[in-house]
Amino acid sequence: TVVLNIFDVRTGKIMRDFRGRADEFATGGTGGVAGVSWPVF
Repeated sequence: TVVLNIFDVRTGKIMRDFRGRADEFATGGTGGVAGVSWPVF
């Protein structure tokens, strides 16, 4: 399982929290991740 937390460095609050299997991240098949352009950072 892969957990990806994207947080605002100014406030320290988590803005996004993606959870899913590693193969879903590799193919972009996860619903929340599919619309995100990589790299995120």
